[in-house]
Parts: sequence; C-alpha cells; structure tokens
Amino acid sequence: MASVFTIDGDVRYMSPVFTRTLMGPEARNGSAAGRNLCDILGEVAGRERIGYLREVAASREPMVVRCVIRGLQHITHFFPAVDVTNPEETLVGAFHEALEGVIDPAAFQDFNYIEAAWNDYGKLAQLTPRESEIAVRIGLGMDAKQIADALTRSLETVASHKKSLYAKMGCEGQLTASIMIRRCGLTERDVPRIAQVQKM
Repeated sequence: MASVFTIDGDVRYMSPVFTRTLMGPEARNGSAAGRNLCDILGEVAGRERIGYLREVAASREPMVVRCVIRGLQHITHFFPAVDVTNPEETLVGAFHEALEGVIDPAAFQDFNYIEAAWNDYGKLAQLTPRESEIAVRIGLGMDAKQIADALTRSLETVASHKKSLYAKMGCEGQLTASIMIRRCGLTERDVPRIAQVQKM
C-alpha cells in the first residue's frame, strides 16, 4: 500500500486499500486525495504524522513508524520523494504494511524507528491499565496461571479482569481476544498510551 504526501500533510495519492483502512470500508477510491491528514486522522494524530513527514523531508533520511489504526497494527516506511512535474515541491512517500504480533524495534535498526504516540486501538482503547497488562499476556498465549504469576495477582483477580476485558472487546473467550490483540500488536509499551487516549 503506497501514499504520497506534501510536508503539510496533504494527500497527493493514497492506495485504495490504505484509504479504506484509514477512512473505513465504505471509502471510495481516491477519496483521500486532496484531504489533509488532520481531517482524516484527527488533529492530534494528524499533527504527529505531519511532524514525521517534515522530519523525513528535512533529513532526507527514511523513517519507520509503528502505529495502530482501527485496532490494526501498521508499519509505515516514510521516504523522500520527487515530483517529476514539479521538482521544487518537497514530497514524502510512504509504504504501509499491516503486521500482526509483537514488533521488535531491533528489526529496524537501519532506520529511524518511531512508535507513534497517538493510536486508534479500536475496542482495546476501552481497557483499564490492568486489563491492558492482562491483554498483552493473552496476546502472548499465556494462560490464567501464567498471567497471575507474572503480575503477582490471584487467579480470581485475573479471571475477573479477563471477564471484563472480554465484554469490552465483544469477545466470547481467550481465543477471539488473542486474535484481536495480536492484530493490534499490543505490547507493554502500549499500556500507558491506551490510558492516555482515555484521558482525551
């Protein structure tokens, strides 16, 4: 999936797949073109992404950003781009890839790797910090006893938190929850970010 942006966040081109990822399944092809990232993502997330675009344009170095959009983890590779019709204009290209599971930042050590501060965690955004910590471990395939031992909590407390997080996520059990959590790529680093989203 590819996109091209101006350094002010105006969309020159966005692939149909990524357009639907950002704007919803009903979005038409080409409907993102001419719009600004702040209109599409919201002011806070849009401004953060525009900051990345400007950094790439100024440094002329590629950047990798991990973010969560509509509950789905994405890795975006930003790179300087050239408009052959208007070489004076500075553009930034991007390739987006949805990746499940935990991302190891060391895998991108040859790039400027950043984890976005503002994300759309979907239904996981409703979780409390304790539920988020338990969700991280569910995503890793841990059972209730392993989670209780890791967090030094009783099995009853873990069971209560799991029941609550399943209800918030609309899941019937651990398997469905685990799939949603892995799609989001939830890690310990996301726990304070989810709490921050709830304060907005």
